[in-house]
Amino acid sequence: MFGDKRSDRIQVKICGITNLADALAAIDCGADALGFNFYPGSKRYIEIETARDWIDMLPGSVCKVAVLVDPSLDEAIRVNELRFIDALQLHGQESPEFGRTPKEWDCSPKSTPGMANSRAAPGKLQNECDRCQQT
Repeated sequence: MFGDKRSDRIQVKICGITNLADALAAIDCGADALGFNFYPGSKRYIEIETARDWIDMLPGSVCKVAVLVDPSLDEAIRVNELRFIDALQLHGQESPEFGRTPKEWDCSPKSTPGMANSRAAPGKLQNECDRCQQT
């Protein structure tokens, strides 16, 4: 799920990272992925422009996930195209079609092969982009 790592252990994503020190600590503790909350209504919110430099400095071996809540299609596409973001986690009322319909939606893996754009659902992570499953 978080790249091309194959192991017999559960993959771990730490969400709500707000600064470089916490990101590095999570990586040191074995995190496979880090989540960054770009939803202004969250107490863990960080601004993309403020965080871009330190997120971009993180190792390529760690999947960097942008957490969005009810984004517009344009916003989701814009964030997905950022070079320092490997995946999106949609955490609102988006429909499955939201990520599948537009032809311009690029959900191909970036620096983390095999990573898919996902939608969070209570108790599980549900893949919302069929094309990513085929990579």
